[in-house]
Amino acid sequence: MHCLWQRAPTWIFASKGGVAMFNENFKTLRKQKGMSQETLAQQLNIVRQTISKWEKGLSVPDADMLTRIAELFEVSVSELLGSKIEEEKNIN
Repeated sequence: MHCLWQRAPTWIFASKGGVAMFNENFKTLRKQKGMSQETLAQQLNIVRQTISKWEKGLSVPDADMLTRIAELFEVSVSELLGSKIEEEKNIN
């Protein structure tokens, strides 16, 4: 990760792979894991409102929490902060 800046009000992370929004990747991964905000908050020992703020781009987790989130979602921190993660499409 090279830099971090704020842009009305979404936090954006710049990495070698390009610019992506943490909040979108975070929400996509949470949904792919079938987790509610409440369930994820309990697993991370934080309040649900913190999850909501991250997903809305109102705040971002610290480095230690990013590592915990990446481990929980089974992705690297780089993937979490990197290019946009596409939502899975149901073919049914």
